[in-house]
Amino acid sequence: MSHKIMVRSLFAGLVWGLILLPSPGRAQTIQLSFSDTTAKKGDTLLIPLRTTSLTTQDSIYSGQFTVSFNAGVIDVFGVETAGSVLQAVGNVLFNSTSKRLGFASTSIVTGSGVLLYLKTRVLINPSTETTTISIPPPDTAFNEGKPKFLVTGGSLRVLKIVVSPKNPSQSLVVGDSLQFSVTGDQQLPLTWSSSDTSVGMISATGMMRAVAPGQLKIYVRDAQGLQDSTDVFPIYPSQARSLTVSVPNSSHTQTLSFNLPVNISDVTGLGIISGQFALNYNGNSLQALELVSANSMTSNWTAVPNITNGRIEVALSGTEPLAGSGVLVFIRFRVASSASGTTISFSNVIFNENLNANTVSGQFTALTAPAVVIIPNIAVITKGDTLRFRVTSGGTPPFTWSSNNLSVASINPSTGLLAALSSGTTTVSVVDSFGFSSTTGSITVNELTVRIPDTSLVVGDTIDVPLYVGDLSGLNVLSYETRIVYDSTILRFIAPVVAGTKSNGLTLFYRDTLDTLRIAASSTSFLTGAGPLVKLKFMPATSATGVLSTLRFARFQFNEGSPTATLVHGSITINAGDTATAGLTANVPEPGDPSQRPRWVPTGIVVEVGDTLVVMATGLVNDGGGNSAGPNGTGIGGDPNPSFPDWYNSVSHISLIGRLRLANGLF
Repeated sequence: MSHKIMVRSLFAGLVWGLILLPSPGRAQTIQLSFSDTTAKKGDTLLIPLRTTSLTTQDSIYSGQFTVSFNAGVIDVFGVETAGSVLQAVGNVLFNSTSKRLGFASTSIVTGSGVLLYLKTRVLINPSTETTTISIPPPDTAFNEGKPKFLVTGGSLRVLKIVVSPKNPSQSLVVGDSLQFSVTGDQQLPLTWSSSDTSVGMISATGMMRAVAPGQLKIYVRDAQGLQDSTDVFPIYPSQARSLTVSVPNSSHTQTLSFNLPVNISDVTGLGIISGQFALNYNGNSLQALELVSANSMTSNWTAVPNITNGRIEVALSGTEPLAGSGVLVFIRFRVASSASGTTISFSNVIFNENLNANTVSGQFTALTAPAVVIIPNIAVITKGDTLRFRVTSGGTPPFTWSSNNLSVASINPSTGLLAALSSGTTTVSVVDSFGFSSTTGSITVNELTVRIPDTSLVVGDTIDVPLYVGDLSGLNVLSYETRIVYDSTILRFIAPVVAGTKSNGLTLFYRDTLDTLRIAASSTSFLTGAGPLVKLKFMPATSATGVLSTLRFARFQFNEGSPTATLVHGSITINAGDTATAGLTANVPEPGDPSQRPRWVPTGIVVEVGDTLVVMATGLVNDGGGNSAGPNGTGIGGDPNPSFPDWYNSVSHISLIGRLRLANGLF
């Protein structure tokens, strides 16, 4: 067995043997404590663990402790017993990994003061300035746990000095001076130095003077060796003091876009290879769209925008330093349609990560945009129709037209003539020569047209009003239903007429109530062709003339809504009819010759639909039996062959429903 192993075994046995020895009681608890202390970075020192009096009554033969501290500030790497209570105890061990220490003695340990010292090293770059040193309760005891003790922790604070300002002004130029000072644990005298005396020189009192463009650090050291330094900071040429970025005052018209220049003063010699800034404005007036670097000083740089409502942040970088003055970059804005004006101001302006600049804000004023008015604004048309759009006011020609749904309708971009292609909806937009635009409301295209014509009706007559429909072929129409509103004080509905219409053979229902005519019809086969869908028979409900009732579709639907239809309303006007008077000449037959009928000869007149012809005659032939010959040879008394030659005056009225010319004495 080696000597080292034998020693360790004997020590372990001794410790356990001493631990098992009985110990008498103690009247008071032992107090262990660490004192507060200070040290410099990199220092090595002994930190005492102090104890109150240990007596023979305590019967302390051994002890074991774990030391607690911040390993980011100090490192405890051993123990020292010289000049301590444990000096006479030869067996004091310390584990530098677990930070546990233990001792064992063959005789009772007595005394007071420093129990032992901890060998401690302060780190060169501590993570913080202070650490607590203590002995936590677990696995810590004298003997087997008796006598008990209490531990008061201590602290170690790392001494330091701090130079101020730590990060000097980033806008120092040649000729500037700056006073530095020190706070902390300094001991005079202080020693100041510059990393580059060709750029900046510093006096014994800490006054730095900038002598040339460049970069430098300032160092300080006190009498006890504590030291600190500033961050690296630049010295710029004297023109950097007047470095300015600005935006001009501007005014632009609502809805238009424009490029706003961001200007910069002379940067020659400043070595600027990067920069950043933010522009702030009212987002209800302006919207930033993009950066435009073309024709600017940064046209060969990388430019990155970050756009949010009311703010654009810009980062710029390049490989060649900027020189001269001019437009740093352009910002493209769009003016809101309701914009009034806003201030455009800078924030977060810095170049080369450390060079500040003066800023000049700009005032933006919005000019009122012209209102481009399109007619028609809304429309309902049928597939195959054309409709011309035009600008009635606002805007400057030439205009460019477009349809927003080309599958529904196309439009000639120059003339504004729209062609309806298929059922659906679209809108029409126009842009003038300055970019002002306008858009219509909904333009609806239907598959076909259902139309009621305008017509007239004579008091006392009836009329069949057709509902004309476009070509139904291929549209799979099996049914229709409609509601038509009219004025029942002017018209009286009699019945639908299906003869000669698409409704002939359909199952048709109708109801006429409250000035509304409801019709529903259905078929078992598809309807085809164009023409009258159904006819509506009306008669006047009043003797008044010159009055009109509209026939207005309140509803119309094929099938369950397809195909769609463009509805054209109609009207009926009540007329008295025109009256014409003509003289008639009769060819009187020979007396006693009943085979000859008198011929009524008008002098010549044209009669229109709805007119009433008043026929006046003298010398009708009366057969003596009360029968007289009238126009067309019809006996007024009913005898078709009047023969009695008796003359008297008579008047006949003929109401016409078609165009009629009276000529040559014949109807």
